[in-house]
Amino acid sequence: MSLDLFDLTGKIAIVTGASSGLGVTFAEALAEAGADLAICARRLQKLEETGEKIRSLGRRCLVVQTDVTQPDQVENLVTKTIEEYGKIDILVNNAGRGGLSKIAETGLVEEFKTILDANLTSAFICSQRVGKEMLARGYGKIINIASVEGLRAGPSFDPSAAYVPSKHAMVGLTKEFAVQWAKRGVSVNAIAPAFFPAELTERFFSKPEIASAIADHTPMGRPGKPEELKGIVVFLASDASGYVTGQTICVDGGWTAW
Repeated sequence: MSLDLFDLTGKIAIVTGASSGLGVTFAEALAEAGADLAICARRLQKLEETGEKIRSLGRRCLVVQTDVTQPDQVENLVTKTIEEYGKIDILVNNAGRGGLSKIAETGLVEEFKTILDANLTSAFICSQRVGKEMLARGYGKIINIASVEGLRAGPSFDPSAAYVPSKHAMVGLTKEFAVQWAKRGVSVNAIAPAFFPAELTERFFSKPEIASAIADHTPMGRPGKPEELKGIVVFLASDASGYVTGQTICVDGGWTAW
């Protein structure tokens, strides 16, 4: 296989939730592979910091403050991206939030709705709107960020009555969009990371007993390093994955194999 297949030069990518954590990692990976970016999140100052990182890599980067649960704001994001670059080739649906919750807790219904909106509805809105542009051109790569908790229940230290269902649903959304658009040039896949140090998981790694439990449950004996997610996002964003769609690929140190 020619390494040229992994080259994203000339491609335009949108990365949601790019103000911190793994969203920054995904944006950097695409830029390092040659793509120009539009990045979005709700926190503008943090988003601008990511934009500066991308520009320091020699790539263009449009920063658009966006709440991706709001269709009108997603419409603005797409409009500005098309105005700036003329097209959209890649969408990474990374925006989301976590939450510790037990099923018997009072008030869980509201938390469930909030997390479902952040983790699933946002991906639906973005994929539908960006997909419209991709379908018109007959080309596109959509990458959803799921989780190993989208394939199994959460571990005992992470009771997630809302987060786990939202990520299972993300896997289902990936399959349905992939099948509907498979003959129209748009591939849709998901990445399912295990536990990586990030803003979302700080509550785990700040507690030695939980950090130890994560390592003990992982066959490789350690959590992931953010840079270990770069290869898979570039693969799924590039022409190297031309015959891959509807898949959820775990990057988990063996977590789901055990």
